[in-house]
Amino acid sequence: MAIKSKIYFSIFLIITIFNYANSQNIITSWHYDKVQMYELETIGDIFVDDTFTDIIFDDFSEYSIDIKNLKITSVHQSLYDSYLNFKSGLFLFMPDKVSFSFEFEYTYEGSSAKATFDFKMNMIRVRVKNNKEEQTQSANITAGFSENDFSVYDVSDKTLAEKIKLALYAGFKDHDFVNNKILAKIDLVDHYKKRLSKKADFKLTTSIFLNSKEYTIKLNRFIGFCEDVTGERKNSLCYYSGEFENEEDKTDRSKAPINNQDFLNSTDYNTFININLINKIAQKITEEGINEKTYNKNTPKKTLPYSFNLASLKTYFTNLDSYADDTEFSTTIKISEFDSKNAKFNVAFNLGENKNVFSIDIEISMKLALSLKKNVKLNLCVESVSDIKTKISTGDVTIKDEDKLKTAVKNSFDFKNYPFCLSDDGISFKDYYSKILKTQALDEGFYLFGNQLYQ
Repeated sequence: MAIKSKIYFSIFLIITIFNYANSQNIITSWHYDKVQMYELETIGDIFVDDTFTDIIFDDFSEYSIDIKNLKITSVHQSLYDSYLNFKSGLFLFMPDKVSFSFEFEYTYEGSSAKATFDFKMNMIRVRVKNNKEEQTQSANITAGFSENDFSVYDVSDKTLAEKIKLALYAGFKDHDFVNNKILAKIDLVDHYKKRLSKKADFKLTTSIFLNSKEYTIKLNRFIGFCEDVTGERKNSLCYYSGEFENEEDKTDRSKAPINNQDFLNSTDYNTFININLINKIAQKITEEGINEKTYNKNTPKKTLPYSFNLASLKTYFTNLDSYADDTEFSTTIKISEFDSKNAKFNVAFNLGENKNVFSIDIEISMKLALSLKKNVKLNLCVESVSDIKTKISTGDVTIKDEDKLKTAVKNSFDFKNYPFCLSDDGISFKDYYSKILKTQALDEGFYLFGNQLYQ
């Protein structure tokens, strides 16, 4: 009876939750220095030859020296030991973290030649900002340099080489080459978008009970730069999209986990999955539909407070006197809707050979729990049900004893023999964790604590 109905819906719920473990509501908290390491790697990837090789620099004359055909030939960067403040959004790369090698031609006193020089950008200052209401980001980049940041090569006359260096410095300043040419090629927001666009999807296949549905959750939309919400330089929070194909969830839910001190203070690799994510997945599952389930006397494995005959059914409903007491009944159960806390389903009663003689609508509240299976596998299961509501949907019967009926529905659940979980084998997080140490299931969502895969 309601036993499998519950099962059906519960497992449904579970799948939903884990599916949504990848959304704008997916937030990670990790050791400040380790987040900084990954961010430096990401930012460093923009300082490569391909970013700057197509820049066309204007020719200029300074100190009676004509400079022309400036061309960047290579870019070198070592951002290690830079200053990244995830609270204020200030990134400082200095001193001389990025250098550019140039080739050029010069003319002096009627003689022309080719030479090279290195330009070490003494300081690069980046200010990043997240607009969480609109889910947009900005990055302002400035730089500082002096004449000492130019080193001229392939000019044998040291006096001339020094004069060319001064000419280059003056020309770079007068023409604002750093801002108008070099920094203009750096679009940090677009760089993050492109980098994140390559992030692998999170794939999930539901249990056979849920028709083995396959879902792909996209993680490749840039949500925002990582942040240090406490300002203690202990942990940084990073944000991920997690949505279905061609859908964007731009609701700001970033504040949901910030009161969880375990999440903020632990230096483990922690993941927060917002409870709101379940609703969209639940809606999608409901729209796609799940096959009806029929349950009879062969279904339950535990002793129930009723039998699958009319004598027992008459304890709960009236107007069934036309059926003999030994007539067997079965139920057909259909989930209509659910979210992370509640579910609604319809139970149709088949009496003997007569199908759908009457039906009842049932609403229940549920409590979900995470369970850890092996090192990196989790299950999301219905732990208990409560606040059961029943009403007649179709048919001529009435409820004889509502309290007894609610008790029968509740006792129909058998969590020991029918663990209502997302998957019998669990959902693997092997692409993110080397080991999950513990989990939490709170009102705002689900938390995973453990060791990051590559740490």
